[in-house]
Formats: sequence, structure tokens, C-alpha cells
Amino acid sequence: MKRNVILKIFIDITMAILYAMLMFAKGLGGFFHEVVGIGIGIIFSIHIILNYSMIKGLLKAVKNSKTEKIFLLVSDILLTICMPVVIVTVCL
Repeated sequence: MKRNVILKIFIDITMAILYAMLMFAKGLGGFFHEVVGIGIGIIFSIHIILNYSMIKGLLKAVKNSKTEKIFLLVSDILLTICMPVVIVTVCL
């Protein structure tokens, strides 16, 4: 496999593990919860940057009336908007 693909898979697995850890905030403590949440935000930004070409391809597919790709595009856009909003509002 290409190095870039391995990096993407590693980032996806890391985000999944960290999200699972966030569900146990009471047991792990508030500070840990905050640090992991900010870390996920940073990893998510890297994830979006690495998958930029895929998002561009989804935009082209939607422009060409491929409606099955609309759900993927909308979910990517919502996650990209909502992730920073959640991080900023929780940190305030």
C-alpha cells in the first residue's frame, strides 16, 4: 500500500479510538476530555486536508447530477462546519 493510504487509515483508527475514549469522560477526568477533544479537532483537520481530492471529486459528482454522492458531500460539509463549532463552544 502507498504511504499516504497507510497514513489515512492510521488517522481514521486514531480518531475512532479517541472518540470512544471521549465517551468515558467521567472516569478519565475533565482535563483529559478537553485535551482529547482538541486533539481530535487537530486530527480531523489533517484528515480533511488529506482527503481534499476526494471532497473535490464529490463536488464534481454532485454537479454532474450524481445524487447518490449528495449524502456523502453533505455529511462531509456538516462535519467540517460542526467540529470547530463544538470545540469552540465547549472550550468557552
